[in-house]
Amino acid sequence: MNRCVVWNHVACVCVLAGAVMCLSFGLVSCGSGTDAAAQQCADREAALGVQVSECQVALKNANEERDSCQASLKTLGDKNVQIQSRLDAVEKENAELKQTPAAVSQEILASADTADTIAEIDAVLASIAGFADRFPGAPEIRVVSKRAPALKKARVALVAEEERARAMQAIAEIRSLLENAEDGDELSLVQIILVANHLAKNDLKFSAISQLPRTDFGEAMKDADSERGKAMVVSGSVIQIAKDGEYFTGLICGGSYCSRVYHFVTPGTTRGINQGSYVTFAGVFVQRYSYSNSGGGTTHSLALVGYFKNQD
Repeated sequence: MNRCVVWNHVACVCVLAGAVMCLSFGLVSCGSGTDAAAQQCADREAALGVQVSECQVALKNANEERDSCQASLKTLGDKNVQIQSRLDAVEKENAELKQTPAAVSQEILASADTADTIAEIDAVLASIAGFADRFPGAPEIRVVSKRAPALKKARVALVAEEERARAMQAIAEIRSLLENAEDGDELSLVQIILVANHLAKNDLKFSAISQLPRTDFGEAMKDADSERGKAMVVSGSVIQIAKDGEYFTGLICGGSYCSRVYHFVTPGTTRGINQGSYVTFAGVFVQRYSYSNSGGGTTHSLALVGYFKNQD
């Protein structure tokens, strides 16, 4: 809104205020006077009415001019943003055009030296891959390409480290799930199901479980409380397997003359694994489990929850 519009707006508001006051005073005085005075009052009232109408028109015009001015300012602002965006794009393009293969290769090599996260390594590898397309035939292509194998190797190590950290966090959570597990002649079904659900939810299968801190049959039998929640990787023959609810459960016989028996529970598929199959199983140790044999005597086993090798 320009200065003139503001002044007209203020002036009209003042005229309206004065007109209202005059009308109020005139109406009071018109109520008690001579015919001549009454006529003068009527004339004054009519004149003020004309001024009020003119001022209302002026106010309307001023408001319309203000709205038009605001719309123009918005349009100019939008155009300014578009122009600035185009200028930024042109400036970026010009900066890229001014870069030489030698300068760009030095930037890539410097980034490769400092890249220590998966995201940073991925960015450098993308720059190396795009360098040949950007500068075909440049001698620096060979220099930057030599850095790719080491970066890929570092990336594999970082991914493995992240997976191990995730697995270690999962095993810490597993220990808390096993707080109420008890050794004996009954399976701790609640804890077993909690662990099975946890493994499935966190996608902790054979390879992840096998990388966790381990125990073995002898240590778990000797001191179950300290070994509970650790991983075991066992091999042997399946002597029993069946589906129980959502999961498959059964027995694995390992060692000479079935000297080590493992009661397994797995949330994975078991297609191709049947009674008599020779398998390798990675599982979390839950409890010592003793059960009576049909031919007499008691078998002492370890209850494991996990996955068979190559199992989905």
